[in-house]
Amino acid sequence: MNATARPHNPVREKLSAALFVMLLIVIGVASISQLRWTSPSGQMDSSFGGGYDLTAAAVMGLVVLLVGAAAWIVCPCRPRLNLLLAAEILFVAGLIVSTWFAADHRVALNYAAGFVVCLVLMHATFRLTDRPWKVRLALIALVALGTIFALKTWSRELYETDQTWTQYLETREQLWARQGKALDDPAVKLYEARLLSRDNGGFFFHGNLGGAYLAFLLMVSLAAVANRLRDRAGPYQKTWLAVQVLLSLLIASALVITYSKGAMMALGIALMASMILLLFGRRLRRRVNLAALVALLIVLAGFAAVIGHGLARNTLPTLSMAFRWQYWTAGWHMFLDHPLTGVGPGNFGYHYMRYKLPEAEEEVLSPHNFIVQGFTEFGILGGLGIVLLPLAIFYSLARSAAADSPPLSVLESQPPRAGPLMLIILAGIYIFAVAFNQTGLDNPLILLALHWPYILGFALSFTLSSLRFDELGDIDDRFGGRGKLVDPPVLVFLAGALVLFVAGNLVNFSFFEPSNQFLFFFIAGLALAAAPPQTSLTTPKCDLAKSAGLAVLALLFLIYVVVPAARIETAVADAEDSPPARDPAFDQPYQRLVELTEQYPFDPHPPAKAAERLLRLAQPGVAPELLIAQAVKHFQQARSRAPQVYRFWRAEAQAWLLLAETRPTRADHAYTQAETLLDCALELAPRSRSLWVTAGLTSYQHAVALEPAQPDRAARLALQAKERLTTALELNDALPENSLRRFPPSQMRQIHSALASLDTFLSQTTQPAP
Repeated sequence: MNATARPHNPVREKLSAALFVMLLIVIGVASISQLRWTSPSGQMDSSFGGGYDLTAAAVMGLVVLLVGAAAWIVCPCRPRLNLLLAAEILFVAGLIVSTWFAADHRVALNYAAGFVVCLVLMHATFRLTDRPWKVRLALIALVALGTIFALKTWSRELYETDQTWTQYLETREQLWARQGKALDDPAVKLYEARLLSRDNGGFFFHGNLGGAYLAFLLMVSLAAVANRLRDRAGPYQKTWLAVQVLLSLLIASALVITYSKGAMMALGIALMASMILLLFGRRLRRRVNLAALVALLIVLAGFAAVIGHGLARNTLPTLSMAFRWQYWTAGWHMFLDHPLTGVGPGNFGYHYMRYKLPEAEEEVLSPHNFIVQGFTEFGILGGLGIVLLPLAIFYSLARSAAADSPPLSVLESQPPRAGPLMLIILAGIYIFAVAFNQTGLDNPLILLALHWPYILGFALSFTLSSLRFDELGDIDDRFGGRGKLVDPPVLVFLAGALVLFVAGNLVNFSFFEPSNQFLFFFIAGLALAAAPPQTSLTTPKCDLAKSAGLAVLALLFLIYVVVPAARIETAVADAEDSPPARDPAFDQPYQRLVELTEQYPFDPHPPAKAAERLLRLAQPGVAPELLIAQAVKHFQQARSRAPQVYRFWRAEAQAWLLLAETRPTRADHAYTQAETLLDCALELAPRSRSLWVTAGLTSYQHAVALEPAQPDRAARLALQAKERLTTALELNDALPENSLRRFPPSQMRQIHSALASLDTFLSQTTQPAP
């Protein structure tokens, strides 16, 4: 079917091409960076600190919003995505409501804004993809990104993991001493177990994330192979086809060494779905609604089988699935307590310790299932939205792919040449990577030397995927069969990539991580544009209004996400790395955190970090009790801003315990305050073993301090201490015997010693009246 032409507008074409390349650069940066929608100080709470994960993600999000605002002007009058509208409205409504009622508003705002950015990314990609060459450019660039991700994964497997282990053994004692942890601490055991398991996420921090990314790009690389098949008759095309297959095999080999079972399972489902579409596509095209209904029933039957098995046996097969069943069970009870509002985007981890099963080993931030996480965090509206959104994408794509119609626009200009585009994309990725590098190195030349294998790998893969016949010329701009931008097999594998992502996130958490989010919504927009829906076109006035709205949204995103992320992450990093001054008035990191505390009154993290900085300043000889007292006030600010986050209550209690040590004459008041705070923390996190131990030891210390003057009260505190320490041991015994998370021997000795002392104490003290 012949396509219809529209007037040639070179300015708009060049702007459209530039905007599309900018989106590819964003995807490229996300492929080699660790991006997270966390709190600005969230990653600093880990044992080894963190980089500017949120700042980089926020800047990428701002770029997407600006590109989106421009896309509605540069590419007006595009088809409407009507089927997605209801799901998007539900989803965004759920995000707004759940963010408003979230425990940690900063984290909730970041996650919610991230999802809005992804929706804009999908629509911007759909709007900008109006030529076949753009789809093929995206395939070429994504295969090149998959190639360098595979190279990084193999580098970690063959060299970096062993080197990291060797370096770790050399500094093991000093490293954990700086963290204040004994070598038999569960955190040490878990870290070492992860290193020994050779967990390999490539550029990402977790093997499941790296595996999900590689599996996704493997499906995209198969789309590139399918695209190569149309040139089989030309010179050298069998060679280029073989090279394309080898690139796919390289990505597949890297997927294997991530050891991600969930990614492999999702890949199998995606390949099966793709084969069904390739073999029976013509028949299914005539019965789209029936095929969609059958597919939905198969999915529901699979859900019913898994849930039925879990309810019948209270677990699922394999250890990893048994863990996930524990997360999902806790998530179900969490949802029942917050059905309308949810607990807030990104806030699952704050509430998990209230609902965690006693036998559950892990303390997680995500239930590892996008449906469970959607309903628990976003409430009923957001949960329905996050379920309906991928369903609407698949159904819209199926309806559009089945229709025979000419493309809505064909431009008469020549497509760009591959060589200059490769250099532009590489330069853009490198500039952003230098600006937000996470290596700790500041010299761009050193960074260039460090990453030259990946730069070379990207350039080689891009070139080999771009070659047509015997030259590196213009990117192929021929339309596919049945009037689509690409041939049906290419579209099938793009759809298979989307199926893989959704299936993988039934047991994974990559739907909530920026790098994987960006890739999914970019491919969704690309696939929808490759087979555009046969709907009415948008009007210029409507497009202009949407562009203005996105410009306002970009400004708000800059003010409330990007700027706070950059400022707070910088201040927190300085506070972590800078040596403390003797006087807080001259301590610049502390003063910056105090300033940020006042400027962002809903954010609990700056005052908490300011308090931690003061505790570092509280050295002997500089009136430590005054600094600790001020730290207590900062912790009070933090918990008042996030009263459902138990760790702020615990942190303030620990500050009061320090005051009890420095002010012996007022120890009774300090211990009482600490116990009150710990009681509140235990209400929020009754499954926290460490919290029960802290509360028990606090009551024991208070009893010892009171015993000469108030024996009855001391006896009551001793009984309370014994009860709390016993509860901690019961929770510990509920864990599997071989669990690395059980109390280490040193802590068990401490607890049993305290219990023995309490028994002696109670035997020598008058028993309190009932």
